[in-house]
Amino acid sequence: MTSKLTSSFQQADPTEYATIWGLSQPHLRELLYQAYRSGSVVDDAQRFHASEEFRETVRILAELGKGPGHGYRLLDVGCGNGIACYAFAREGYLVTGCDISEGELAGLAGARSLIGLDGVYFQVINSDMEEIDVANTFDVIYMRQALHHSSDPIATVSILTRLLVPGGIFCAVREHVVLNRRQLQQFLASHPFHHITRDEHAFTLSTYRTAFRRAGLKMRLELFPFDSQINFYPGSHEALIQHLSRKVRVDLSRHAILRRLVLRLLAYKHQLRKEQLYSFFYQKPVSIEVSAPCVYSS
Repeated sequence: MTSKLTSSFQQADPTEYATIWGLSQPHLRELLYQAYRSGSVVDDAQRFHASEEFRETVRILAELGKGPGHGYRLLDVGCGNGIACYAFAREGYLVTGCDISEGELAGLAGARSLIGLDGVYFQVINSDMEEIDVANTFDVIYMRQALHHSSDPIATVSILTRLLVPGGIFCAVREHVVLNRRQLQQFLASHPFHHITRDEHAFTLSTYRTAFRRAGLKMRLELFPFDSQINFYPGSHEALIQHLSRKVRVDLSRHAILRRLVLRLLAYKHQLRKEQLYSFFYQKPVSIEVSAPCVYSS
């Protein structure tokens, strides 16, 4: 009977089940802590709000004209336990989060528990990312490690772009990028939770770019694996720059062009071995013209 109940729970909410199972495994607890699924949603949300990753994301959005303090409407797609909903709402964004899980540690029950914390308010809806039904449009669509879960990122980006106002920013951060099918299979085989959730995936850089282009979005910024703290978390990007500076005997913090070159070369070296994290900031033109299918070479 217990086995049947466990199986039923796993099928009904695999992400929540994977989180609970992972917390019972000593070797996975630190990984879940870094993924803001420590078992304490309040602590996870407050840590994320204070993180360099979130600070850098907000800074970039501000540079792109969608910074805090202006009441911009933000849709957090695949919001999970609501850590980013809380963080963006705390900065003054008008936030709506959506997710398919109703879990207390990894889903919307956890997100709802954050509403009102530190005077922060936002709303959440239960929805799959390909079937979002909302009356509003949004100034920012934000996805953190969510787009790669889509079975069809090209269709998903197209659907979500319809919810974006002209001039709005589509922000997909920390997305898994692979070079080929062999690397994808290695990624899936080594993922600690894919055997439970069966929803992990990764795509080539050209696939992500094609998804944004076909939706009519224009690239504003692409962050390669070592370009930013956003992708480099939980490591310290500042420490990485210091380490590389010693290697090349040049203070890379003072030389932007050389720093970019060194970081891109490092990314290329690592990409040959395993999948890497990229972040994308694209914009919907004021007058949108959907482009013909176009495939980039990465």
